[in-house]
Amino acid sequence: MSNYRIMIVEDERLGAMDLEDRLKQFGYDVVGNLSSGEDAIALCGQVWPDMLVMDIQLQGKLDGIEAAGQIKALYDIPAIFLTAFADQKTILRAKLVEPAGYILKPFDELQLQTTLEIALYRLEIEKKLKASEARFRSVFWQSPVGIALIDKDWRLLDANSACLKIFHAENLENLIGMSLLADPNFGIAVADIRLPRETVEFEFDYDFGKVSTLGQQASGV
Repeated sequence: MSNYRIMIVEDERLGAMDLEDRLKQFGYDVVGNLSSGEDAIALCGQVWPDMLVMDIQLQGKLDGIEAAGQIKALYDIPAIFLTAFADQKTILRAKLVEPAGYILKPFDELQLQTTLEIALYRLEIEKKLKASEARFRSVFWQSPVGIALIDKDWRLLDANSACLKIFHAENLENLIGMSLLADPNFGIAVADIRLPRETVEFEFDYDFGKVSTLGQQASGV
């Protein structure tokens, strides 16, 4: 039995009830069966479904694409569109909100079940990737050792908190895009190094006094 929570947003009520019965037969928990995008937005913040199955033509001022976009932005909950609209203009609009699927009516049960299973599987993978990225980011940021990511021209792409202290920069935005060749320490040390596609390690005496104002200069102070 699945523990996934699905919200239905469909203005045609007979079709909505039939869809709810099918989803329950698949083993999903249906946590809402609504007919307007406005109601869906409000309820998502209360019941937090894993996925929406949403028509594009709805009651109310918002259509399904507009509602799905707002729900994605507010709650990061994806939607599968279940609709009769197959014109290019509608499909292009739908793509902008990054739907988890797009099923044309009339649909068969196997198509609906397969689309849901694949979409929910992808959702789990994405959640794991986000959690892994968050753990890496936490370790990276909190490391007592200054760590910076740079491009082939020695421009800073990212840096952790310890690195900000080295450059006396108030925030990361002050350093992004700055060339390490502007640092009087780094400039001499790295001038003749060509960056390959792997980690480069080198040692030199670092005078922190030389960069006491480098971060401030980068921020225009």
